[in-house]
Amino acid sequence: MIEINLLPDKYKKREIQLPDLGELKIVPIIIGVVGFLVSLYLILTIISTVKSKTLNKLNTEWQSISVQQQEAAKLKGEKEKLEKKADLIDSLIANRLLWSKKLNQLSDLMIDGIWLESLILDEREDKQVLILKGNAVSRKKEESALIVEFIQKLQQDKEFFSDFEGKIEPGSITSQRIGETEVKQFSLILFLAQRNKDTKGTEE
Repeated sequence: MIEINLLPDKYKKREIQLPDLGELKIVPIIIGVVGFLVSLYLILTIISTVKSKTLNKLNTEWQSISVQQQEAAKLKGEKEKLEKKADLIDSLIANRLLWSKKLNQLSDLMIDGIWLESLILDEREDKQVLILKGNAVSRKKEESALIVEFIQKLQQDKEFFSDFEGKIEPGSITSQRIGETEVKQFSLILFLAQRNKDTKGTEE
């Protein structure tokens, strides 16, 4: 049957046409998603690089601080050594008359077969010590007995030993032959008596 719609065009029903999904442009959407992912990757890469550089910088600064601390500790140790040497020098200067007198007394206390090579003022266990280094040689008695006799003579002399305390400690003793003669090389340690500055000033 043939139907004829005699209504004017404005009263006629319009058919709604749905768009064809196949005609949609999917490529721009894919490009947008890929672009977003690439941008996100670049941002994360930049953040990671910045953090890595910051961490390396902090490590470098820490190493620099560690080196400075080591240098400071080394300088502190050297400073303490210099202060101890300065104290010894000040002690020598302050007691120059005392040492002149001691050297004269020591010269008078020397015995046959003993001669000294050096006198060293040092510090051990926070105490000042005088180290005597010398040689012993004798054809009449053992060199070791000669060294013991010298130690006893020093300790028994009250005038000489008044500025020392404790007992004389023998250090190293070694033997050496010079031709047919045996020579004993020895060292003796004398501990200086601890006195305050006022006492020293009074004695001077």
